[in-house]
Amino acid sequence: MILKKPTPKLNGSETAEHDLKLYPDIISELAGMPSERRIGPVILDKGSGKPRRKSHFSRTFKKIARKAGWPDDVWNMDSHVGAVSEAFEAGAQAENVMRAAPPQLSTTMRYNRGKIVQTSRVAELRIAQRQRNEAD
Repeated sequence: MILKKPTPKLNGSETAEHDLKLYPDIISELAGMPSERRIGPVILDKGSGKPRRKSHFSRTFKKIARKAGWPDDVWNMDSHVGAVSEAFEAGAQAENVMRAAPPQLSTTMRYNRGKIVQTSRVAELRIAQRQRNEAD
């Protein structure tokens, strides 16, 4: 099952595609919905039956974060930054990460916060290369 959605990148001309088989929580939620509800927006306002506004998610996140005792400088968009960092830490290539993040490499790299894991990987790769060179 492939989810295709327009993104705000390049004034909406860019489309993101996600293989939902790799997101078991989403598959589980969709399985509980009638099949006719699985097309189009699936997160709807219970009162109006219409899709929620973007601001709803930010307000809801902030309400939950405050109840959890998180500082106000933690924003909902930080989860996107975390996803970019996690992808790089897992070994994803910049070109692949840019499909899920801003299309400019400089912006994608600003989203990357996993510095220690990645600098350590670079050091380990350099050591391994030196050891291979010494063995030759």
